[in-house]
Amino acid sequence: MSGRTRVRVYRAGPFARAGQVVVDVLTWRHLVVQLARAELRRENARLVLGDLWWIADPLLQMVVYTVLVSVVFQRTLPDYPLFVLSALIPWKALATSVTSGATAITGNERIVRQLAFPRSVLPMARMGAQLWRLAVALVVMVALMALLWPERISLHLLWLPVLGIVQFVFLLPFVLVLSAATVVVRDLANLMRHVMRLALYLSPVLYSVDQLVERVPEAIGAAYRLNPVALLIDGYRDVTYYATAPNASAMLLPFGVGLALLPFALAWFAAMERRFGKLL
Repeated sequence: MSGRTRVRVYRAGPFARAGQVVVDVLTWRHLVVQLARAELRRENARLVLGDLWWIADPLLQMVVYTVLVSVVFQRTLPDYPLFVLSALIPWKALATSVTSGATAITGNERIVRQLAFPRSVLPMARMGAQLWRLAVALVVMVALMALLWPERISLHLLWLPVLGIVQFVFLLPFVLVLSAATVVVRDLANLMRHVMRLALYLSPVLYSVDQLVERVPEAIGAAYRLNPVALLIDGYRDVTYYATAPNASAMLLPFGVGLALLPFALAWFAAMERRFGKLL
């Protein structure tokens, strides 16, 4: 023998890399928590009310839409402000998670260049911060319900944390992909802000899924009933406005879509992560 040692190198497959991302996040979970706290402190700096300002936006939108529908269009619905607010809060959490998550890597360019840590913790931290804000907003909404609409308080409100977890799982693969893609195409961050504004009017915020389905062709209505975002928002409205348990599809479909896409999103993020240093 020549004394040379032949080394065989195996390249990890995409799903093996996805599994490694999961291991990294679990290993660095304390960093995820610290980054989420830092995100909250950064955005709440010099604000007396802190996270309560997060709910100010849907409350103001609730007033505007209530005036628009009730006064301008002269359409009435019992407790319409709650009808809108119960959908606006989860919608704002969804839209903010997407727009904030898109800049999770590019918005932390300095630490990505200088420190060695798994980059997957950055979008996870952004998601964690938005989940906290959603929780605070839901608590405020329940308090308003007890004050203004006590007849709609029910034990079905206990479904709200479950719906929040479903929303987190559903959004996670999209945020992972967007955060990595924005490193390559910086315009994606601005584009997603406009997409979210447009998507607001295509989602059942000012109206219910049933109201839309009644006014569109049957084929479009059937497809819309398979929209995970629409079903999820309607689930929030079921437990708040209608005081009933959410439809099973409102949880199972978004949760299933999120779980099905997550391995592919993790694998793609892991493949892109190796290029972050050159692209930033």
